[in-house]
Amino acid sequence: MSQCERSLYVRGCEIAAARETFQRSLEAALRVPRTIESSRITASVRYLTETGDFRSIVVVSDLLDNPSGGVRQGATYIGRLGLTVDADLEKILGWNGAAFHASIHQIHGHGLSGNNLDNLLVVSGIEALPATRLFNLWIEQKFAGGVSIRAGQLSTQVAPTQEFFVSQFGSLFVNATFGWPAIASVNLPSGGPTYPLATPGGWRLIGRTPLTMFRPDSGSLLAIGDHVRFVPISCEQFAQMEKEQAALERD
Repeated sequence: MSQCERSLYVRGCEIAAARETFQRSLEAALRVPRTIESSRITASVRYLTETGDFRSIVVVSDLLDNPSGGVRQGATYIGRLGLTVDADLEKILGWNGAAFHASIHQIHGHGLSGNNLDNLLVVSGIEALPATRLFNLWIEQKFAGGVSIRAGQLSTQVAPTQEFFVSQFGSLFVNATFGWPAIASVNLPSGGPTYPLATPGGWRLIGRTPLTMFRPDSGSLLAIGDHVRFVPISCEQFAQMEKEQAALERD
């Protein structure tokens, strides 16, 4: 065997040994119970919840195609990376009844409506011009009796500030027609305080009810002409009525 052949043989043995070592390491890693990883995730979520700080990252992507019609045919991709931070200021700072919320959107890609259709009510619920922007940023103070005040940069469409103008069942549909109403999009400046733009503002909540005011199968609890009277109840009564209402809905 020549020197060159011996060198190639030794090099080949080294590669084979390295490959075998890597294979054993990979097999050992795969044998590690996955419950360890899930336990770490659960522990992290529990720690964030107990300390009053909860963060989430959500990625939404749409790959859509227009085979015919519109202004041009073809497929488009658009995505949104959302970073959200919720903080219980009572646990973090000792500020009784206070909460903080912030969210950032990173929008990338090109929407089907803006590039291929030129329609007003966009097909994708996340379509917007590519940008990285601050979305919601607010502080909420809760008081006794269910009264709360929230101030900052708010959006009336996206949770958790969608109490004003959007049905909670709108998210069941892909088409954005079922989300933000066209009347607001057309008549309010810049389309209104909705995705992807929020606006400085605030609201005052004077009370809550444990009753379900609207159900898809039976409609609204109130009818035109009904008179509504607010009656104060205790936290215990509220919780009890809420449980009874949940039991009725399950039945």
